[in-house]
Amino acid sequence: MRALFTFVTLLLATDALAAQVAGAARAWVGGGIDTNPARNFTDAGSTTPTDGVLEAMANLEGQVQGDRAQAFGLYDIGGRKFITRPSEDTVVQSLFLDGSVYLARGVLVGASGRGRDRRGAERDYTDLDGEAWLQYQPDARVDLKLHGGAHRFVYWDRFDASYGAGELGLMARYRLDKRHSFVLTGDVSLRRFNGQTVPDPADPMPPPAHQRHDTFFVVGAAYTYRGPINVTVSYGYADSESDSFGESYRQHRIGLLFGAALPWRVTLLLNANLRLMQYDQGINLSPDLLVLEDGENQSSISAKLVRPLSDHFDVDLRYALYFARLPNNDLTYLRHVASLGVSVHF
Repeated sequence: MRALFTFVTLLLATDALAAQVAGAARAWVGGGIDTNPARNFTDAGSTTPTDGVLEAMANLEGQVQGDRAQAFGLYDIGGRKFITRPSEDTVVQSLFLDGSVYLARGVLVGASGRGRDRRGAERDYTDLDGEAWLQYQPDARVDLKLHGGAHRFVYWDRFDASYGAGELGLMARYRLDKRHSFVLTGDVSLRRFNGQTVPDPADPMPPPAHQRHDTFFVVGAAYTYRGPINVTVSYGYADSESDSFGESYRQHRIGLLFGAALPWRVTLLLNANLRLMQYDQGINLSPDLLVLEDGENQSSISAKLVRPLSDHFDVDLRYALYFARLPNNDLTYLRHVASLGVSVHF
């Protein structure tokens, strides 16, 4: 992958006179409330405290486009500061780099690298992956992409839950016309964990513990409409088979993205996700791992109203609800988040 990025850089340097450079910057600050700042699961009769929170986010992106090659980069950083519970303060950074080269008409080869680092609230992790990909676009309607690479996830507070993986995936998109498109995806991840397997407690003669291995795969389909309103409806099925007792699960994912322009120059953005989880062996997963990121493994619904104040300033109102249920453990996850903020963009 490093060699490909070097090749892209050399091509762009050679073609510097024809290259087009573009970039953008955005920053957002706001404040609000969080009804579950510690992101805890609770049992019957218990509650979680509500706290005020101050938030800030910023991102930078840049793109260089040449006749034969292109490169793109995106950096994000965000932080949350709680009023009465400073132990839940967090800082998250992420970086994405992508470079590609045109081999022939409709054929591109490229490489991507992603990194994400979260610190705070006793849920520190680092998530890294790199991949090479081959893309075929014979015309404006068809888009096929095959990608493969390596993934490393390090959960610093529970190192046995960290893993390395080889991954392979395929994406196929068909645009019926400028408003209607369909996407099919499939990905597989062969994960080798740092921790050891957990035996079945009901087995009188369990095998000796060994390094845990999981096979994770997900398939999905989505339909998108772009017109007076923008709508995406999606379905995904994920299956994670583990040789460690209580770590296997299956998940059905149903998603809805909706965007529309309202009166008074207000834009509505809606994101709804339904997660249906199945644990055939019960669950030995740590609840911490289920709530590392908002909406990652829980059912959720979020809404945002945005109104421009000028060419470079916007004001927005946000609300999100997150919910998950672990029936075998009799645990429930419930969280409401609301905020008001202002952004500047160039």
